[in-house]
Amino acid sequence: MGSLNYLDQKFPAATKKVGVLTGDVATTKVTASQMTEAAKSLGWNVVYDDAYPAAGVTDWTPYAQKMKDNGVKGLIFVGDPDALGPLLGAIRDIGYPLDFVRVDANNYDQKLIKNAGTALAPK
Repeated sequence: MGSLNYLDQKFPAATKKVGVLTGDVATTKVTASQMTEAAKSLGWNVVYDDAYPAAGVTDWTPYAQKMKDNGVKGLIFVGDPDALGPLLGAIRDIGYPLDFVRVDANNYDQKLIKNAGTALAPK
């Protein structure tokens, strides 16, 4: 809840249109569900909730476009850095910056830097 409380204070407008994206794995789906429940308890509005195949995604553009179509401003991502990096690249490529992306500690990894490249640059 600590990270959600911080994001609620730092990006209050973004919490009105939040997306949740997780790997299609039982454990990450449970974690994503818990994060969604916690966000809703703070009054956040979840407008996008999806799962990506655990085996990998070849094109993240459809996920980025769905977020854009739903007006997502903040993203709760429950997955791994091998997935997050290309997703951030796709979000950058369609020109749709998010106000925040909330991740778990497993994403603090050199793989994320390698896979996301310039998509990690602050806006």
